[in-house]
Amino acid sequence: MNEEHTWYKAFVYFSQILEERSQGRIKVEVYPSEQLAKEIEAIRLIQADVIDMTTTGSTLTNWFEVATFCELPFLMQDSTDMNRYINGPIGKLMEEEMINKSGLRSLGHFERGPRHLTSNRPIRHPDDLDGLIVRVPNVPSFVTLWKALGAKPTPMAFSEVFTSLQQGTIEAQENPFALINNAGFAEVQKYLNLTGHVISWVYPVIGEKQFQRLPPDLQKIFFTSGK
Repeated sequence: MNEEHTWYKAFVYFSQILEERSQGRIKVEVYPSEQLAKEIEAIRLIQADVIDMTTTGSTLTNWFEVATFCELPFLMQDSTDMNRYINGPIGKLMEEEMINKSGLRSLGHFERGPRHLTSNRPIRHPDDLDGLIVRVPNVPSFVTLWKALGAKPTPMAFSEVFTSLQQGTIEAQENPFALINNAGFAEVQKYLNLTGHVISWVYPVIGEKQFQRLPPDLQKIFFTSGK
């Protein structure tokens, strides 16, 4: 996300309090707008010990299947449902699998807000989706959903979406309000269709190897600052 987004601002605040509480023993450098890498590449760079942290959610289905609950279409109705999953057995299993199968440790979660579809024609009925080329994140359940609804889903990195909409390579995309506004999609899309098809969240994560290298006192400061 760019500097205007709440997740970026959260990481900046995290870096400030972490440096203060650790008395300068830990310093966090925050890079917005996919400057270091796109999401899947960022995870691989953490695993390779090149960078240390990122935000991620259902993209983790590339490593373990239960991560699909982060963004399963039409599963949850609101934040209450979402928090029930995060704090329940599925959420706990997800955090265990995250460590064991992707080498990442969660520090908490960010709510994304409901996902809505933007397009250059109004979508009032599922039939209106026929043949619509929709950008989706690289998540299997998203591809399955939009294919089932008759659209043509196209997985693509978020940083490429604005230009692709501008050039007509894709015709639509779906995201929460904050990202739609943050990315300026109103400049290249005419309609915001209130589909609310996914209630989702992401995890701010650190590489497990990197976390385990911290002495116990810094691990505790890191976690409390993260929360």
